[in-house]
Amino acid sequence: MSIEDIVDQAWKKSFIPILRKKSLDQLVEADNVLFSKKHNDFLKRNWASITPYTLIDPFRIGVLLDLLDQTLDLDGDIVECGAYKGGTGLLLAMLLRDLSIHKKIHLFDSFEGLPAPHLTKDMGYKVGEFRSDYEQLKSLIDAFGLNGYITIHKGWFKDTIPQYTSRENKICFLHIDCDLYQSTIDSFGNLIGYLDPKSIVVFDDFNDGSGGERQAVLDILRDNKKVFHLGPAPQTYYFSSPSHQNTSHRISDGNLTFDYSAIVENKGYLNWLSKVGKINFEQILKSFK
Repeated sequence: MSIEDIVDQAWKKSFIPILRKKSLDQLVEADNVLFSKKHNDFLKRNWASITPYTLIDPFRIGVLLDLLDQTLDLDGDIVECGAYKGGTGLLLAMLLRDLSIHKKIHLFDSFEGLPAPHLTKDMGYKVGEFRSDYEQLKSLIDAFGLNGYITIHKGWFKDTIPQYTSRENKICFLHIDCDLYQSTIDSFGNLIGYLDPKSIVVFDDFNDGSGGERQAVLDILRDNKKVFHLGPAPQTYYFSSPSHQNTSHRISDGNLTFDYSAIVENKGYLNWLSKVGKINFEQILKSFK
């Protein structure tokens, strides 16, 4: 069994509960669950506003908030590829506003749903899936008072990202949530050269079992020996300039190295996953051979 298989198991067990809005709302309202180390109250306070516009659960969003926090003193802006209805982008912009941080967030999406998946590299996705409304997102940005914080780039990544990189040259935080092999090539592949040396890159679907996003990342990085940190399934991220030397929670899977220390520390997520999925994710990772 590979790390991808293990995380995919956790993802399959949690996917249906994540779609149950009432259950997630109750989870967020609970007093004893920590989603974000630094911005938990902020997430809880704003969850109801953004939950209709995202498919990402509060555990992964909490990680996004904490990782973004670590990049706020770097040069460059925030980029998200695969904005869908804009929920995470709106929340990140709201955090910037609350912290009086003047960075821009660039949201990339076709607003036509997914392009045609690769026949062998992308499992389980359909063309047109995750279609969203460009005009609605524009209206939401205005309604939330976030004009000046968010720029939308409408169109296919292969067209819009070269236009962006011709004008911009530094990214401090990159969130790739585009599911498919070619979409990841067109986004991450064209943006990697513009990352700040200390930037953080998050892949929402690295270990979702479909294989496309993961394979594209590995094809782009090739022999670059990154340490991939496991977030709540199927999220994975890496630090462009690693500062964490603790290797007690690292495991190797083929040529890849994974760090699961964040999972071990996230007791709220582990307890929730045990409850809804009946699996001991931490124990499975520890016993991995």
